Amino acid sequence: MIMKNAAIWFLLTFSISAHGFAQNKAAATVEKPASQKNNTLCFPLQRDNVYSVYSYIIDLRNEKIRSKYRNLFSKYNYEFTGYVWAGILQEVIRNSDDKEIASRVFVKGQENIVTFTITQYQTRERFPQFICPILSDNNNFEKYIKAANRHRIKDY
Repeated sequence: MIMKNAAIWFLLTFSISAHGFAQNKAAATVEKPASQKNNTLCFPLQRDNVYSVYSYIIDLRNEKIRSKYRNLFSKYNYEFTGYVWAGILQEVIRNSDDKEIASRVFVKGQENIVTFTITQYQTRERFPQFICPILSDNNNFEKYIKAANRHRIKDY
C-alpha cells in the first residue's frame, strides 16, 4: 500500500510539474514578440545587445540596409556613413512635434553605425513608434533626406 501511494504521489507530482513546465514554455513563447527574438524592432532599428551602451542602433554593415537605403543617399549626393545618417536623423528628431523625444534622444554617428541614447525609459519605449514610420517607408524617409540642412551634416 505504501509503495502504491508513493508511486501515485510520484506520478501526480511529475504530471503537475510537466504540465507547469509546458505552460511556462508556451507562455514564454507567446509573451515574447517575434521582433524581440531577433532583436529587430522595425527595419533597420535594433536594440543594442552588441555594445550594451546605447538604447538602439542601426548597423550600416548589414547588406539589407545597404541595398535598401544606399541609392537614396546617393541620389542626394550623400555618403552612406553613420555620420550622414546621424546628421539627418538628428534633424528629424530635433524638428519633432514630440518635445520629449526632441529633448531626450541623442544620436551619434560612426563610420558604419548610428547609435541612439535615450535618457528616459518612457521615451525609449515610445521612440520606435516615432521613428519606424519614417525609416520603414523610403518615400517618407526621402522627404527628410531631401529637406536636410547640408551644412549641419558631417560628411566624413
